[in-house]
Amino acid sequence: MRTIKQDKIMILVTEKYQKVKEKTYVAPCIRCGCDDINIDVYEDKYGDIITITCKNCKNETKKGGIVGWNNENDIDVVLSNKIKAFENLKVEISELKKLKNKRRIS
Repeated sequence: MRTIKQDKIMILVTEKYQKVKEKTYVAPCIRCGCDDINIDVYEDKYGDIITITCKNCKNETKKGGIVGWNNENDIDVVLSNKIKAFENLKVEISELKKLKNKRRIS
C-alpha cells in the first residue's frame, strides 16, 4: 500500500492493482503543524496494521488508524474531547464535595 497526498486528503492506493482504495482526511500533526504525514499499512492475517507518523517531528500513532490519528491530532477534535473531560471532572468534583459534606454531617 502507498499513499498519495492531495490537499490534506490521503489517498490509499493498493500496490497490486494501482486503484484508489479510499480517500480520507488526515489532520496535520498537532505537535509541529506539518501536514506531510506518512501512513504505513501492513496487511496480515488479522487485518491491516496501520502506523501513522509525522515526517517532520516523528509524532506517531499505532492505535485506531487514521481515525486514531485524527482524534489525537485534529485540534478541533482534541479541544472538544478536552472540554468534555473537563465538564465531566467538574461534575465529579461537585459530587465528591457533596459527599464529603454529607459525611461530615452524619
